[in-house]
Amino acid sequence: MFVNGVWIDEPGRVKQETHLFFKNKFQEEEWVRPKLDGVSFKAIGQQHNDRLTRPFTEKEIKDAMWEVIKVDVLHFMVEFVCSWNFPEGV
Repeated sequence: MFVNGVWIDEPGRVKQETHLFFKNKFQEEEWVRPKLDGVSFKAIGQQHNDRLTRPFTEKEIKDAMWEVIKVDVLHFMVEFVCSWNFPEGV
């Protein structure tokens, strides 16, 4: 193991340096976390909460999916109509 410009091959020292490396790599840095004492947050009403937590409707899902696949579907249609061949990957 190469540490600070020196090769180390003694097993106990390799184990120690490996431990220190990973300890330093994954140790959480200490920092002062902000306090929120006395800070007022706006709250939403029950009606707004109900709208945010209700299940998605079929229309919402269809609309969202169309936005995801629209460009691919349009590309497929143009390619097919112009060449009468299916685009690659279909």
